[in-house]
Amino acid sequence: MRFSNGFVCRPRLMEPATALCEKLLSYASPLGLYAEEIDPRSGRHLGNFPQAFTHLAMINAITHIIRAEEAAGTNTYAPARQRL
Repeated sequence: MRFSNGFVCRPRLMEPATALCEKLLSYASPLGLYAEEIDPRSGRHLGNFPQAFTHLAMINAITHIIRAEEAAGTNTYAPARQRL
C-alpha cells in the first residue's frame, strides 16, 4: 500500500481518504505494527516486518487528514482516551 499526501488533501476526496486510512489501520498486527506491504485481498503482511517507512507514511497521511479536517472545520478525530 502506498500513500499520497495529494490524495488526502483534496477536499472532495477526504471521505474516501479517511475510509482508506481507517481500513489500513485495521490491518495492524496485534502489536500495532505493519509490514512492508499488505495484501489488499487478505490483509496479510508481506515483506519486511516491522517496516518503519510504512509507519511513517501512515502517520503522515493521517496527519494530513486531520489538518485538512481542521481547516474545513469538520475534524472528527478524537484521541482514544477521549472516546471512552
